[in-house]
Amino acid sequence: RTSSKFLSKFRRRFRMPYSTFLKFAELAKKSVTFDRWKGANACGVKATPIELLLLGALRYLGRGWTFDDLEESTGINEETHRQFF
Repeated sequence: RTSSKFLSKFRRRFRMPYSTFLKFAELAKKSVTFDRWKGANACGVKATPIELLLLGALRYLGRGWTFDDLEESTGINEETHRQFF
């Protein structure tokens, strides 16, 4: 069970209910559009988790963060965030 404090904070931070985010994440994982961010590359390096990229996109849209802000916050290259967006 997820606490109401977490749910409230998530909604405030990402401008959507947590349950909706989980549905979006599942849809993205199943979509061929996002195949690039699944599995690993030819060298075996795992792809960036779609959930983190989706959260970054929500911060970009909902709070006006830049891709540089997202890189600083997540450690994921700003170009990766830009391409996902």
